[in-house]
Amino acid sequence: MRERLGAVVPPAVPYRWYRPAVHAWHRVRIVGHALGEDGPVVVHEPSTRASTRALLALVGVVSGRSVRLLFLDVPAEVALAGQRSRGRVVRPRSFARHVRRVGKWREELLAGRVPVGWRSVQVIDRARAGRTRLVAEDLVRC
Repeated sequence: MRERLGAVVPPAVPYRWYRPAVHAWHRVRIVGHALGEDGPVVVHEPSTRASTRALLALVGVVSGRSVRLLFLDVPAEVALAGQRSRGRVVRPRSFARHVRRVGKWREELLAGRVPVGWRSVQVIDRARAGRTRLVAEDLVRC
């Protein structure tokens, strides 16, 4: 979404000015796919905000889908190294905010608590993520 919107925004406009539009557009696409398409919808989302997790749970209820979480649990340094390797580095303050926000939620997930509105949670590490494959026909990705 950032790349698509960035292609039409004048180069002089800093990303931080249109970031809310990127996030809103991403969420609108998730809701649109979930309500307008059959089959599974896979969302790549850090979900460090409780409001985002609540939205995903609500979309599941409204669309009649089971909402499942695959949580990639890696140390902050590993996450940052992964971002760098993909050329998608988040600004240091934003990254620190994500790390802080995920702290309590991570502890709940590691304790086996499934958030309200979610059917299941699986916590995996980087090595397991590299061996994980999602196989589905007509998969919608957001």
